[in-house]
Amino acid sequence: LELIDNRFDDSAEVSFEEKPADGLVNQGLWLGPEVDGERARHAAALTLTLTIGEQAPQRLDGRHPNPAPREPLHWLAEFLRQRGQGLRAGQAVITGSYAGSFWLPAGVPISLDYADAAGSLGTLVVQFEAR
Repeated sequence: LELIDNRFDDSAEVSFEEKPADGLVNQGLWLGPEVDGERARHAAALTLTLTIGEQAPQRLDGRHPNPAPREPLHWLAEFLRQRGQGLRAGQAVITGSYAGSFWLPAGVPISLDYADAAGSLGTLVVQFEAR
């Protein structure tokens, strides 16, 4: 789950230069359960079930924007290798979003279940708090 927010007031006019300085509104990643590699390899489409607090679950039909989502990871590994760098165990690399970005409220439990045709791939459970 990519955490997207900025540190500017909603009413502030933010320049282009200030946006990169703020991490292009990317505040971090919340990593969920590890998914079996073979199932993940074929997960071009997913059903995401989002539950916010006591609200009825919402179904989101997710499709990865890249039909071969591992290709950017392979490119990155080769790019870094050519420069004498590399990837380390435990590093997180994201290659796109299955459902785009959407607003989530603070102060209530949120669960997001990822499923493919064979069933659940895992569930993220989080609760955000206002700063």
